[in-house]
Amino acid sequence: MRNSIIKVGYPPYLRGKLWKIICKIDRLKIEMIREHDKKLDSLGVYHYYMKQVNPDTTDKIIHDLHRTHIGNENFEVDHTTGDNRLYNVLNAMAIFDPEVDYIQGMNFIAAFILEKMNEENTFYMLVYIMKTLNHR
Repeated sequence: MRNSIIKVGYPPYLRGKLWKIICKIDRLKIEMIREHDKKLDSLGVYHYYMKQVNPDTTDKIIHDLHRTHIGNENFEVDHTTGDNRLYNVLNAMAIFDPEVDYIQGMNFIAAFILEKMNEENTFYMLVYIMKTLNHR
C-alpha cells in the first residue's frame, strides 16, 4: 500500500479531506469567525462574503467562468437557482480580500480545489493559500 501511495499519490476521494487536515481549515474557520463576530449575525464568514456584490468584480469573474474547465457540469449555472459554485467561491474571496480582488487564473486554482471540496472549504483553502501562506 505504501509503495502505491508513493507512486500515484492519495486517492482522489481522500485528497480534499487530507488538504483540510493538513491546512488546518477547521482552525482557520474558528479564527475567522472570532475575527468577524460583529459582522456575521446568523451567517457564517463564507456566506457573509458570498452574499456581497461588487459589480466590477462580478464582471471580471463572469468573463472568466466560461473558460474554466470547459464542459465540466460541476461549474455550470444551475438554471433553477441561477447559482454557480465557482462564481460563489471566487466572489467571496474577492470581497474578503479587496486588495487582491479577483485576478485571472484564480478561477483555475479555485476550480481544482472545488473538485475535491465543498464551496465553503474551498473558500477557506483559498484564504489559507493567499493569506496564511502569503501567495498573493
